[in-house]
Amino acid sequence: MVMNFYLFLSVILVTVSPICFSLFSAGDHAMRLSELKVGKEAEVTAVKAEGAVRRRIMDMGLIKGTRFKVVRVAPLGDPMEILFKGLHLALRKNEAEGIFVVEQPEKVSG
Repeated sequence: MVMNFYLFLSVILVTVSPICFSLFSAGDHAMRLSELKVGKEAEVTAVKAEGAVRRRIMDMGLIKGTRFKVVRVAPLGDPMEILFKGLHLALRKNEAEGIFVVEQPEKVSG
């Protein structure tokens, strides 16, 4: 019985640890796209959306390493508009929840 518990625990750790590592490998500043404020720039670290939504987002070019800017957010927070590679993309809040990003420092002009 104890052996089954350890086997179960090892299976859980092997399954969950790569997911946790991929979510937090960018550092402590990893956050969801839906949490960004207007005017902030960020870089995509992972797309964890489900099914057709994930496919649509990635087909449009919003993949790991893509930098973008939050252009505007509707008054109730849904939808939000982002700009990347010359494309304006509107995302629902539940779609933006599945995209993990790292906020980029603001550029200093002058």
